[in-house]
Amino acid sequence: MKNLIDIVWNKPVYQGGSIFNNETHYSKGSTLISLFYLFVFLIAFQSITFNSQFPSWSEIVSSEQYFIPQWGSLWIRYFDWKTAIRLIYILLIGSSIIGMIFWRKSRLVRVLVSLSLFQFLSLVSSFGSVDHYLHLLVTTSLLLIILPNENSKTYKVDLLKVIFGIQTIILSIYSISGFYKLLGIVKQLKWGVTSALSPTGLTLQSTKTSYFSGNEYFFQSLLVDHQGYWIPILHISGYLVEFLSIFILFRIKLHRIWGLALVLFHLGIALTVGPDFSIHLIPIAIFIMFSPFGSKQYDLYDDIKSIFRK
Repeated sequence: MKNLIDIVWNKPVYQGGSIFNNETHYSKGSTLISLFYLFVFLIAFQSITFNSQFPSWSEIVSSEQYFIPQWGSLWIRYFDWKTAIRLIYILLIGSSIIGMIFWRKSRLVRVLVSLSLFQFLSLVSSFGSVDHYLHLLVTTSLLLIILPNENSKTYKVDLLKVIFGIQTIILSIYSISGFYKLLGIVKQLKWGVTSALSPTGLTLQSTKTSYFSGNEYFFQSLLVDHQGYWIPILHISGYLVEFLSIFILFRIKLHRIWGLALVLFHLGIALTVGPDFSIHLIPIAIFIMFSPFGSKQYDLYDDIKSIFRK
């Protein structure tokens, strides 16, 4: 088993050397994790403000009668409602502040950050539907628990291996999502209903989500007024970006390019069909688009040119 694991760790190489034995990669990776915990703090801060995309404090406090607990929030039923909610918010904001400062020093701190994010996600998902916008952030925080403390002899190598593991999970999640979307097209064709291959497929999806949300999306009128086969090409391209993500894992030169493609994919979703997965962009941008592996400079244009170099 150890030999098999070693094969996996030895496979990702860049310019003839292991990506895990590179001081520049370590320096970038450490900065990126610090940036991740900064964003966790900003999200925690946003959760208690009135301009948050999350339910406001007052909305949650006044919605006890609609509370349908997920397994992670069952404990709330055994405590005073307002006290339990206040505890979750205090844990979230407090752990995020500690995490920004001490994430290198203590695994317990990273556990606390992950636990608080999970509890917040469990809370906001306990009112009839599961909100997916925090899942990738929670998953990333969970994987960072694996990282040993800074005084470990193998800390630098382990930090880069954890980041590579985070990249693996992120890209795998998108590939699985893309697979099921492509499988859905096959089922739609079999059933004889409108699919993503139809010039009206994305338009129908956009108008449906617009109707239920009560919002008109930025490019919705463009989809309605200028239907054509450019729409399914755009639609399928997004699915393929998702599906092919895992195949980029060992293509170190393509990490940043694919990260940009995933960011643009989410931008396209926001402009056409509306679901807001903007928080997903945090781990994608940090660990994929600004991957610590690869060239010393963050130069996407040079990365694109390097694909065509011999």
